Amino acid sequence: MTNKVADILTGLVSILVALAFYVQGTELAFESNIYPMTMEIFLVITGIYMIVRGVRDNSGEAKDKTDINYTRGAVIVVATALYLIGIKFIGFYVTSFAFLVLVSWYLSDKGLTIKSLGVSTVFAVILIAAVYGTFSLFLDVPTPAGILF
Repeated sequence: MTNKVADILTGLVSILVALAFYVQGTELAFESNIYPMTMEIFLVITGIYMIVRGVRDNSGEAKDKTDINYTRGAVIVVATALYLIGIKFIGFYVTSFAFLVLVSWYLSDKGLTIKSLGVSTVFAVILIAAVYGTFSLFLDVPTPAGILF
C-alpha cells in the first residue's frame, strides 16, 4: 500500500471514529460531553488533513511502501495487555507512568540508550502530571486505584 492510499484511509477512519464517538456522546449531558466533543473535533481535523495530504501527494509509486516490524507490534500488544491488567492491581497513575516510559523508550528512534530513557521519563512525567491535574484536580474524576496510587 502506498503512502497516498494509507493517508486517505487513515483520514477516513479518523473521521468515522469521531462520528461514532459523536453518536455515542449524544446520550451524555452537555457538561459531560465537552471533553469528548473537543477530541472528536481534533479527530475530524486530523482526518481531513490526512485526506488532503493523501490527495495532494503526487508520488503513488510502489517505493513508498512501508515495511512492518511485527516484533515491535507484538511487544506493544503484550505491553498494552500488561498495562490494562496492571491498572487494576497497581493503580492508574503508576502503571501509566511505567507504561509510557518503557513503551516510548522502546519505540525511540535513538535506540535503547540512557539519554533516550531520560527523554522518555520526562515525557511520561509531563503527560502523567497533565492527566492527574486534569482528571483528579480539575474535573475531580476518579481513576482506577490500586495498591500504589
